[in-house]
Amino acid sequence: MAPLAESAMSQYGVCHLSTPWNQLIVEQYLQYIRRQNPVVEGTTLSDPVRAVIIQAYDFALNDCGTDRASGEIWQDYLQFLSAPRVSLVLCFLKAS
Repeated sequence: MAPLAESAMSQYGVCHLSTPWNQLIVEQYLQYIRRQNPVVEGTTLSDPVRAVIIQAYDFALNDCGTDRASGEIWQDYLQFLSAPRVSLVLCFLKAS
């Protein structure tokens, strides 16, 4: 995992321990991770970057995923997972 992502996870953990679950803190954490790890499809780096983002969502949802207020976070996560991967489409088009 990237050092910035580890640092953000560490800071998120400190915030989380000192305050009750806060949707805004979780959303800010996930936005930060996604800004620091932009997915550029069609490159060799897209899979590791996607893995960092997925790990961040897993980390956050492990704490708050059962709360009914976490619905937006779940929707963002599912949208990220279901987003079409350009590299796969390009490989298919090149093969045909």
